[in-house]
Amino acid sequence: MRALLTVLGLAATLCLGASARGGVTDTPLPTFSDGKAAQLVALLPGVIKKNQVDTDVICTNLAPVAVDVGFEVFDQGGVRGNRVDAGNGALLAVGPGRTVTIATGGTAVLHEDAVITLEAPVTSLANGSGRVVATDVHLACTAFTVDSLHTVVDPRTCPTCQPPTLAGLHVSYVATPTPSTPCPATPSPACRRPPAPGRALLLLQDRTPESLDALFWKWGGTGTAKADFGNPVTTASYRLCLYDQPGGIPTLRTNYLLLKNIEVSGLQITDYRKRRPAELATAYSEIFGFYELGLVKPAAATIYPLERAGDALAALRDRRIDGRPVLRLRDS
Repeated sequence: MRALLTVLGLAATLCLGASARGGVTDTPLPTFSDGKAAQLVALLPGVIKKNQVDTDVICTNLAPVAVDVGFEVFDQGGVRGNRVDAGNGALLAVGPGRTVTIATGGTAVLHEDAVITLEAPVTSLANGSGRVVATDVHLACTAFTVDSLHTVVDPRTCPTCQPPTLAGLHVSYVATPTPSTPCPATPSPACRRPPAPGRALLLLQDRTPESLDALFWKWGGTGTAKADFGNPVTTASYRLCLYDQPGGIPTLRTNYLLLKNIEVSGLQITDYRKRRPAELATAYSEIFGFYELGLVKPAAATIYPLERAGDALAALRDRRIDGRPVLRLRDS
C-alpha cells in the first residue's frame, strides 16, 4: 500500500509540473500543406473578430523566391482558432515582391486574398492575438482592425454614407524583415573552388510544379560535407551567385551539348548590318521606339577625360560601372 501511495504521489507531482502549451509563442509552428515548415515572422496583439469588426494582415514578400505565408489567430485563452496546415489562413507560393492580405473576415473597403474560418471551440475574438508565419522571414507586414460593413464612397454621390473605421495594430517582428543582400561583385575568398578547370558542373532545372525545381552541383576534388549545407527547410537559406570565368576564353565541352541535346547560339550584330540591313534598320527603329515610350532605359555612360583612359579600363575590369565608359578627347 505504501509503495502504491509513493507511485501515485510521483504521478501527481509529474502532472502538476507539466505546463499547458498554447498561445502565439508556445503553440508549435505548423507545416504548410505543401510540406514546407513554417517560421515565426511576427506577433500581433489585439486581433478582433466580433460585432462586424475584423482584422486584416497585409504582407509583402521581400525574399528573392516564392514563399508560403500564413496568419494564425488565438482567442484570449491562447486557443488557436485556425489551422494553417489545413490551408485555413494560408497562401502558398507567394511570388517575390507580391503583396497579399489575409483576414478574419471579408470587408467592404479592403481586398482579401484569403479569409480565415474560425474553428471550434473558437467562435469569436474579442481580445485575441495572432502570428504571421512563413517559409522565409523576409516579409514586411502591417495590420488593421477594420469595420467590415462600410467602404469609401464619394460624398457627392452619397452624402449620408458612413466611412469605414480602420485602426492600425502593432506588429512585433521576430526577425528583421530586410531583403536578402545581393551577390558581391567578386566571389568571396572563402568560396571553395574546383581543383581543376572543367571538372565542375552546375545544372538548374525549371520544372512544373515549382516544387520539382532542382539544382545539381558536381565537381571533382575534395567533397563537401552534407552538414555544411545546413537545413534549408527550417534554418538555412541560400544565395546562388554565378560568376564568369576570370581571364581567358571560357571553354565549352561540346560532347556534353550533344549528349544533353543542348543548343548554343550567338549573335554578331555587324554581320546583320552587312547581310540584312533592312531587317536591322527595322529592329533599331523598334528599339528606339521602345526608348521614346520609356519601356527601355539604357545604362548611362560614364565619361572620362582622355588622360584617365587607364581609370576607365580599370573600372571595366573591376565592374564598377554599369554602362559604357566614354573617353572625352577635349573639353567642349
